[in-house]
Amino acid sequence: SNLPLWLKLVGPSRCSCADPAPPVLSAMAAPVEGEEEQEPERQVAGVLDADAFGLRSTIYETVFRDSPTQDIKQKSRAEREAKEMDEQAFRNLAYCEIGFEVLGELLDRIKEKHGPLYVGEGVFLDLGSGAGKACIAAGLLHPFKKVVGIEVLDCLNDAANAALAALNNPEVVEVPEEVVKPEFQFIKGDFVADFTSQLEPLAPEVTLCLAVSTCYGPEQIEAMSKLATLMPEGAIFITFTHKIAESLIIDVNRRPKQRRAVAAKKTLGKRGTEPRGVEILLAPAPNDPNGWRLVCSEQLEMDWGTPTCYIFKKHAYPYCYPGDLCMVKLPEDSQDPASYIALYAEPAQIQDEDGTERTVMKAVFFDDTFGEVVEVGEISPFTAEDHKKALEKYRIAAELAQRAEGHDASEAVARAVAQVQSELLLDAEVLAVKYMDDDGMFTEEVTLLGQKLLENFGAPGAEAWAMRFIAEELPQAVHAQMANPPAEASQELAPGMASHEVLVEAWLAVRTKFVAFLLERYRKVESHTPP
Repeated sequence: SNLPLWLKLVGPSRCSCADPAPPVLSAMAAPVEGEEEQEPERQVAGVLDADAFGLRSTIYETVFRDSPTQDIKQKSRAEREAKEMDEQAFRNLAYCEIGFEVLGELLDRIKEKHGPLYVGEGVFLDLGSGAGKACIAAGLLHPFKKVVGIEVLDCLNDAANAALAALNNPEVVEVPEEVVKPEFQFIKGDFVADFTSQLEPLAPEVTLCLAVSTCYGPEQIEAMSKLATLMPEGAIFITFTHKIAESLIIDVNRRPKQRRAVAAKKTLGKRGTEPRGVEILLAPAPNDPNGWRLVCSEQLEMDWGTPTCYIFKKHAYPYCYPGDLCMVKLPEDSQDPASYIALYAEPAQIQDEDGTERTVMKAVFFDDTFGEVVEVGEISPFTAEDHKKALEKYRIAAELAQRAEGHDASEAVARAVAQVQSELLLDAEVLAVKYMDDDGMFTEEVTLLGQKLLENFGAPGAEAWAMRFIAEELPQAVHAQMANPPAEASQELAPGMASHEVLVEAWLAVRTKFVAFLLERYRKVESHTPP
């Protein structure tokens, strides 16, 4: 076979990769007597519907009805003035709050695009929690395991605890059973000075951290970044105006000019290397192996201004979501050093024959038209260099395929049939091929016919993945046409034989599907945003 090793590993079976189902709350079956009790299945929290959101908004408004924003601002200012803070500290502690609706929209976005968030898991932490509005809102909008706020000003921390008391007082507000309240804690402290005692022990449990950081200075930004390094994989960090430290933010295209200069010097420095035509391969950009991916940035209208909101997600190398473009290599035993474009898939835990458990990396080869998830040996981010090469490859392939789509299908089939008959030493008197044998299996003839049609079709006719596409699709298309053959296909043929007319209709259907696949691949590459 002329197929490359990765195609042999993938095999001929077909696998559908449908969009994942929307998050649902799952239940655990009762344990059978005598069996060990299983751990409860994790429950993914979905987006609140309008009624559920409205109910929680009403509770929130009731809790804070005696705490108007302007009053809180005045108390904050009075305390800062009384403590005679210097100008920088005074500004760093300026009161900026985030509204219920804004936080609700951010949580919905995270659940829909950057989640999941689980029911009863994780800690929500607000750095500079003010009067506790964001913490109370977060606890109403999502059932975190715990909600924690830390605030240095006495008046604001007192206001937060007063709000919590109101939330827990049924004479003030009635909270229905369906609204699950997490544990709340408001810490009176400075998240910079008290980092080691208050935040460091908590950090590994913080799955979502909020910092309304517009007025924060270098010390606060440094503490935010220090916390970020201690938070778990998959955690979310929301900031305003200021980002976390640049060294923590993933950028697979960082310092391209410097990296290219180093790579060129290394490549061209080898004795006997001719500069013309040499491919310069850049080393990976320096990134924290447990860095943060900027997944969203957007200006938001707030009562106090229009800051930019940044949402970061903590990602381990290779910094990919499922479905992201990446570059992969096959497992070591394949002896194939080449890199292939692929779509990232979630790693899987498998058990070897000796009982040893290990994590294997998974991906879908980008040119695999059937979306089969396979084990790979190495995954790396899809860089700007990779993007440039792939964009050119698929642009050319799609353009040539679209051009070839205008070729006469009848002539193409006639030529391919003649080639098959000549190569397999078959009777050339009838312009037809046997597509199915007596056992109902597709024949070598129809597979070879697809190969010849593709070769005559033009680019990317020589590509093994394209051959596989045609080898899978053409027999199926012929079989479908035989169920309802064209009216002009009046030729009397033996069972399992497909006429010229049937083959033409089948080829037209497959050709259209193939061109659509190439165009979809081009658009996928074109729209790619690197981490």
